Amino acid sequence: MIATYQWLKEYCDITVPPARLVELMTMAGVKVEDAREVEGDTRFELEVTANRPDQLSVIGVAREVAGLLRTGLRLPCLDLVEGEEKVGDFVQIAVAAPDLCPRYVGRVISGVKVGDSPAWLKQKLAAAGIGSINNVVDITNFVLLEFGQPLHAFDLDKLAGAQIIVRRAQPGEEIVLIDNTTKKLTPDHLVIADARHPVALAGVMGGIDTEIGPFTKRVLLESAYFKPTNLRRTSKSLGVRTESSYRFERGVDPVGVELASRRAAGLICELCGGTLAKGAIDVNHIVLEPKKITLRHERLRRVLGVPLEKAAVADALSRIGIPVEDQEDSLVATVPSFRVDLQEEIDLVEEVARIHGYDNIPVETGMTVMAGVPSTFERAEEKARDLMAALSYTEVVTTSFLRPELARRVHPFSEPNPLTIRNPLRQEEGAMRLSLIPGLLMVRKTNQDYGVEAVRIFELARVYLPTGAEQPDEKHCLAILSDEDFLQVKGTVETILTQFGITPYRVEFYELPWLSRSCSARITAAGNILGFIGQVSAELQELIDLRRPVTLAEMDFDALVEVGHIERQIVLPLRFPPVERDLAFVLDERVLYESLEAAVRRSGGGSLREVRFVDLYRGKQVPPGKKSITLRIVFQLPDRTLTSDEVDQAVARIVGAVGAEFGAALRGPR
Repeated sequence: MIATYQWLKEYCDITVPPARLVELMTMAGVKVEDAREVEGDTRFELEVTANRPDQLSVIGVAREVAGLLRTGLRLPCLDLVEGEEKVGDFVQIAVAAPDLCPRYVGRVISGVKVGDSPAWLKQKLAAAGIGSINNVVDITNFVLLEFGQPLHAFDLDKLAGAQIIVRRAQPGEEIVLIDNTTKKLTPDHLVIADARHPVALAGVMGGIDTEIGPFTKRVLLESAYFKPTNLRRTSKSLGVRTESSYRFERGVDPVGVELASRRAAGLICELCGGTLAKGAIDVNHIVLEPKKITLRHERLRRVLGVPLEKAAVADALSRIGIPVEDQEDSLVATVPSFRVDLQEEIDLVEEVARIHGYDNIPVETGMTVMAGVPSTFERAEEKARDLMAALSYTEVVTTSFLRPELARRVHPFSEPNPLTIRNPLRQEEGAMRLSLIPGLLMVRKTNQDYGVEAVRIFELARVYLPTGAEQPDEKHCLAILSDEDFLQVKGTVETILTQFGITPYRVEFYELPWLSRSCSARITAAGNILGFIGQVSAELQELIDLRRPVTLAEMDFDALVEVGHIERQIVLPLRFPPVERDLAFVLDERVLYESLEAAVRRSGGGSLREVRFVDLYRGKQVPPGKKSITLRIVFQLPDRTLTSDEVDQAVARIVGAVGAEFGAALRGPR
């Protein structure tokens, strides 16, 4: 919302400079985004919350300013000079959809002269970022800014049958709007039609067929109230957003509909000439019953923590247009039609606090405030996110709802039967996810379509597993997707396990339908299944339409936290030197590395400290069907230096155990 210092002064006496006014408005909850000098005036750009449509007008802002400065609000003159001919002699108006248009006011001005607008009018529109079109259209835009009530002017001579019918669009109807775009309409769209076809998209934009032009002589001036929810759907479905739709979506003042019509009609007669027809056609289905809210004095004192005189409270509310009646221990406020946000007693308490001044309310209370201590799980989440960022992964957030056929494809921790919801946001996405992997795959597909060649992404969020009861089991999972190969992603997973203090762990072959049969593994530790890792299956890759395979991992984060230790542990380095030996074992191809490492650890004795993978060799020195795996074995004791004989004995035990279990032979030291 845009307003200027000089424009506000037309409606109330402002005795403070612009900088002080900005300070006062901000302290009263009227957020000023920007204030700058423009051609000798100060232009205020205000951020208006969705529940305060009354502030989407210069008069609405002036009302707040008048309340803060304790000055009265001056409204423009709304007296009209009318001709002898009645408005009904010129046009007929019918509302066939009163549920979508509860009020429609029409006035007719004859003999207008369409031309250039005066400088003051152009200047006010320009300050709000609106260009001048002609004097009639400029007046409707000016009143929109002034009163917050959108208006539309039709060339009456271009209306077929001199009729206005407010109705739902018929299937297959189209309209060409004044921006020269053609919109296909459905019965969900409300239109303003003449005797032949739609001439305006109600509350959004007028049609090109009846727009005001240089030869216009008779003007039909429209002012209406349209149902906000329908306007919002119409604007979104057709991709048309205007200053009018922005205000109608939030709700205009039903009383202001007629007031704004009077203001615009008077300005057209003043600036464009012409004669205003007698009366107005006011199709009004709105029954206004003023809402009354009781404000208890004791309730006000408890909430604000400061005693206020009843007279001061009544004065604060009346200054912003809220009349009150005095009762014994309370005030009864009558909510004005332009304050749709006032619904309960606490809303009035907030109004009193704003106008009284938040800075006048003491901050000292008897309440003890203690800072919350993050739980173990919260600290684990933070640790995981920091770790993934350090590993150059980008966090993504995906939707919890999927297409049922996609949700059934990936289910690492449950059966493939996702829960479905009755009212999905998107009709085709009604299944709750059993895994985070489908969401990451869709993110990869989007990046692929935008030309991003490689990604490293992760998500830490809930999945929803069926339990047979009404509520699902909400399991926290950590999922990873990368264009790197299996070993690189396995390294990322092992880094996570190590940083969470999970040792030992196993990464063993395990076949899953959504992972490649030749590249699929399960991660376990302490008897718990921690997750899965592998390359996406060809079937799932084709379903998502990925051009190349990706590597995936998903871990049960709840189990990760339960098994692991997120606290940093300080381990003093051993004082005595380690002894390293490299052993190259020749084994059958079918022997897994993890089985070999486990056998080494079992037989190495108490001095064995570490087993490292060094090399994998297949070639002339190794028989067919065999492979050579080189390991670096590290021995060390905390209290003394190992002797050569002790190390030789440990190596002999390892070689013997590996030979007995796998039939392996030692290729020779490296």
